[in-house]
Amino acid sequence: MVFWIKLIEFNEKRHQFTTMINSTSFQDATHVGKPLQFLRFSALTAFMWSLWVGSLTAGSLGLIPVVAGAQSTVAPDTTQQGTEPTMSQDQARLIQEPAVLEVYQLGGPYTEGFRRSYSVGIIANNYGFGLRGRYDKLLNPRWSLFSHITLTGLRDVSEQTYTDIFFGTQVVPNKYKRGLSIPLQAGARYRLFADRIDESYRFFVSGAAGPVFAFTYPYFNDADGSGYRERFIDYFEQTNDALSGWGDGSWSVGAVSEFSIGLDFGEDLSRVGRVEFSVMMYYYPEAIQMMMPNQPAINEFAGPGDFPYLVDDNGALVYEPFFDSQSFFVTPMLSFSFGARR
Repeated sequence: MVFWIKLIEFNEKRHQFTTMINSTSFQDATHVGKPLQFLRFSALTAFMWSLWVGSLTAGSLGLIPVVAGAQSTVAPDTTQQGTEPTMSQDQARLIQEPAVLEVYQLGGPYTEGFRRSYSVGIIANNYGFGLRGRYDKLLNPRWSLFSHITLTGLRDVSEQTYTDIFFGTQVVPNKYKRGLSIPLQAGARYRLFADRIDESYRFFVSGAAGPVFAFTYPYFNDADGSGYRERFIDYFEQTNDALSGWGDGSWSVGAVSEFSIGLDFGEDLSRVGRVEFSVMMYYYPEAIQMMMPNQPAINEFAGPGDFPYLVDDNGALVYEPFFDSQSFFVTPMLSFSFGARR
């Protein structure tokens, strides 16, 4: 940059000097003669040397006042004195570097013109598998709102399923009711690392809340209403299959919240590809009895071969409390969703 400024100053000074040497008053001075020609040749040689080495030094520019002082009898060009050479606007634009323009724009679906998405997903949690339908509304490259409806199971996490290897039947000891839950939620999502990670992998965190509806129905045919499944030689209560006992079911209403971290993936932004890990928390004001509320009281004085449970005077079993009803349910959840953006 300094080199080009010096070069422009050199051209201006050379022009002034040449004009002064070639002026009529200078050439008509008879007392100058050959020394004038010598000085003119020397000055031009000095300026050409400055051009060759690439910079114009202060000493080189000093030749002008020396020569001008030696020719004190020559009338100088008054139009050039007292005026510093300046660069024109065109020259300044040629030698001035343009400012660097920083273009900062987040990539992603919103930047490409997409404003909403629709998706369906498969979920897996402590209660089994389920389905989810979801709608997203994009607000900007980072924030979006969403709502979804989920259909999943509901059970006590202490349940253990046993399978008969001969007949394939499954039994869950101490289970009292089967359950389904239908959460309806709305929430917000925030995209993480939007300016650091390639737009093909879009991490996010989200939170949602809303009402949840639970439908529970008997796991077995509790004919005597004892809250315990009797399995004796003379009396045996059968379990219901998944589609039996619905007529004896009941509905419960509660609240649900969900916190998630996930990843949208895929280079084709018109399609939805999402994997998400969540924690869901349910609360039912009216507690739900998922496990057997009662069990027979053990007869501590029964001997070998005796009936192991206590009975009353009428020969009926004496029961004692077993599992409590539940208001809170918590489960981790993994979901995979696919859909389209518009």
